[in-house]
Amino acid sequence: MESERSPSCSRCAYWAMVRPNEGSCRRHGPCSGTAADPIAHWPHSRGDQWCGEFVAAGGAPLLTGCAECRFWRHTEDGLQPVDRGDRVAAWWGLAGLCCRCAPVPTEDPGPRVYWPATHITDRCGDGDRIARRTTMD
Repeated sequence: MESERSPSCSRCAYWAMVRPNEGSCRRHGPCSGTAADPIAHWPHSRGDQWCGEFVAAGGAPLLTGCAECRFWRHTEDGLQPVDRGDRVAAWWGLAGLCCRCAPVPTEDPGPRVYWPATHITDRCGDGDRIARRTTMD
């Protein structure tokens, strides 16, 4: 039987429950890619799984919200993508770009890079809290 003190996603500070015994891991922020207008989708795991980066929930908050993060860029009107993907217009109105990860070199010459969209209420363990938000020009 699993101990109450043993590591598991359901007891991790980086895990956000979606429904009973299923949630999303918010340990790492999204990175840039080559697809236009990408949306960050957080990986799902079961509550009884765990990884080597487990940190017990409770104590000091480890997650920085996008709205408070120095890597998040947004405009007052949100984002206006050509393809809204699986999100409604209202979601895009409160979305910005996570610019935490620099592009990674590839073997293909001159790829165009795009940063993923995240919602103002999203949060992750790679964020860096600032006193005020920075806007895109």
